[in-house]
Amino acid sequence: MRMRMRYKRLDAAKDELRLLEFLPTKDDSHFHFRLRHFSLNTAPKFWALSYCWGDTTGSARIILDGHNFDIRKNLLDALRSINGNINEDAYKSELVGLGRNIRYLWIDAICINQEDLDERAQQILRMQRIYQIGLVYVHLNIEVELADPAIRVIRAFDKSVKSGKEIVSDQAWRSLALLFSNPWFTRMWVIQEFVVANAKSCVIFVDSFPLRPSKMFLAAFALQSMAGVPLPPSELIAMRSGMKQFIAMFDPKLVDHKPNLPRTLSYLLWSFRDRKATDPRDKVYALLGMVEALCNGSGADGRDLLQTPSMPEMQQVIFDYRAPVEDVYASVVKMIITTTKSLNVICACQTRSQFKRSWVPDWSVPWSSTSLVVDNIYAFSAAQATARYHASGDRDLMASSVSRDSPTIEVAGLLWCHILQVANGSAADTGGSYLDWLWNIQKNLSKDVIEKTHQVYGENSNQIENALVMAIAGALKYPLSLRNNRKWLYYFPSVAEKLNGYRNIDVDENIDAIKDLEDRDFESLINASMTELMQGRKPFISNRGYCGPVPEHVEEGDCICVPFGCDVPVILLKCNDFYVFIGECYVQGLMDGEAIKAEEAGEIKSRIFEIR
Repeated sequence: MRMRMRYKRLDAAKDELRLLEFLPTKDDSHFHFRLRHFSLNTAPKFWALSYCWGDTTGSARIILDGHNFDIRKNLLDALRSINGNINEDAYKSELVGLGRNIRYLWIDAICINQEDLDERAQQILRMQRIYQIGLVYVHLNIEVELADPAIRVIRAFDKSVKSGKEIVSDQAWRSLALLFSNPWFTRMWVIQEFVVANAKSCVIFVDSFPLRPSKMFLAAFALQSMAGVPLPPSELIAMRSGMKQFIAMFDPKLVDHKPNLPRTLSYLLWSFRDRKATDPRDKVYALLGMVEALCNGSGADGRDLLQTPSMPEMQQVIFDYRAPVEDVYASVVKMIITTTKSLNVICACQTRSQFKRSWVPDWSVPWSSTSLVVDNIYAFSAAQATARYHASGDRDLMASSVSRDSPTIEVAGLLWCHILQVANGSAADTGGSYLDWLWNIQKNLSKDVIEKTHQVYGENSNQIENALVMAIAGALKYPLSLRNNRKWLYYFPSVAEKLNGYRNIDVDENIDAIKDLEDRDFESLINASMTELMQGRKPFISNRGYCGPVPEHVEEGDCICVPFGCDVPVILLKCNDFYVFIGECYVQGLMDGEAIKAEEAGEIKSRIFEIR
């Protein structure tokens, strides 16, 4: 972005922000604006724009304070939408009470001096207040003619469902796919802009046509799991992904968060890791502004986020766009570890990274596997949620060294066993059937290995199969009716009793969606479940006979450990006098504090792990 003018500095003492003011002009070729300073507490009514910046290939120009100012084409399209092209009938029905002809705008690309990294960092921390105070204008850059069938479905959805009418035509599905595959649903920054907004003052504009987010939510929630959608696979996947991403943005609004800021940050990092950001630091920075607002409902009272009494933990985070990405991520990890006394955050390390520190998750990389500790992370931050695993019991982190400036972390824990064998191949080798694949694995086990598994799980020839099925029951959320269904008895009789009595059962609120399980292809359901669980993982057997799924890049001899303060076992690689973190794992018979009980009985001693 190039500008032939200088920004006037914002007065922090006055809690200033810049707003763009539309100026009347006879120039039809350019928009004219004036950049004005206001205190956040006394600012006039303004639209706070939420949009995708887009790529740099297309450029446009506005006149700002009498000077040429280059902007991206996506922003020009948004300005055209804002500049009075609002559908009259839609305005009457959707925007009652918001007012019309609002002259002021807040746009991050212009109202923040993007060349001043210090101002950029400081203003980013105030963005949550800006989007709380302003009227949030979400711009989806789609031609209204193409989106019209989708708009009609969304606006009439609740009425049509109540009357039982068929509302989604083939044309409407194509339009919905176009709408929900819009890049806005994948970007990191829009989360904060949407989540902190007042529900009554946030409007989504498809070109110039307004929609209430609540109506889009209802439609997306119902439509994203419908079967028989007449779309090509690529379009169907993109549409459902966008719908799920949109639905996920309502979770922070609906969840009653505990007043624990680091744990809420963990929850947000877990929930939105798959989002995209141009600057990888923004995978963290884009979330910081939401944290206090979610925990305390504060942030609109004139305070700087990092200077509030309730946010001393955040002062440990490196907030500097000049800092190396790994250092920024490491500061977040260490802040979360030291303040929560939990090591769960390092379980976000799922694949080999370019980082020098193996315990630092690369948040710029999407999830490669379903996270085993996701429910535990959720329980830490939400007032009404239950942790799923308790591998280290009630032991808090015991760390001799978790320093912001150190390249290592030293943690106490138990070394339980070592990887003896990792399965080769995949279910594709048996036509996609996980049951057949697991059976083939078991047939090829040596007598010694089988005897070891018998010592742990009893003399059951299906020990690996059962361990993985239990992993699914524990790792994935299935309704009570499914886990208790008698077909579990048919397929896996040895684990039926455990499944029926599993303490962390999640009852599906949408139980009506699951009908007549007797007629379902149950093996197909098992295969689909295992596909999700085993993405990026393979079955293993340890030297002591334990088994379950582990990261696919583990090797024979790697250590299975239970660090104190971590809710699942982890894999560590021993290198001379230190360890390298490989990833989390599910070990049947080690997920509920069994290792801690063994230590308390004197069967095993704790040790210090220096992890680099």
